[in-house]
Amino acid sequence: MADVKITTTTPDTKTLGRRLSNAERAVLKKWARRFREGFQNPWVGWKYEGRPVDAPRLVSYDAWTERIDSTMNGPRITILNQARGWRSGKPYVAFVKRSKNAQNEVERLTDHVNRQLLPTFVDELTREIMNALTKPGPSRPIRDGDTGTETLELEI
Repeated sequence: MADVKITTTTPDTKTLGRRLSNAERAVLKKWARRFREGFQNPWVGWKYEGRPVDAPRLVSYDAWTERIDSTMNGPRITILNQARGWRSGKPYVAFVKRSKNAQNEVERLTDHVNRQLLPTFVDELTREIMNALTKPGPSRPIRDGDTGTETLELEI
């Protein structure tokens, strides 16, 4: 299979014991779009030699999508490209290379995204999580008979 699926799962938020806040999810959404654009925007300039004039163009460009999972298992951003060849119907994006380049284009772009975008994403999400932790939570009413204190008994 040659579909492209790139997933990032950092930073680890499992220890928070809660779902991400709206502000934290907004960071995920913003960066999911930026990661997709990091793959999609340079995915241009291909030569269509040997392809019929009426064959579809920009198929793999339009196939870049992002998916966000922000459950308590930790945030995930997944970038997908499931484009199929116009003749074979098989996935091909993972095999695409630029001329005179030994590295697959997806690998090259993944390296670029990991070096240029990922550190900033991790910093921004971590900062937003820290902001959420320092904000006071919603007040909770004290039930009748509850003094709001706990007693710890020790036998020495």
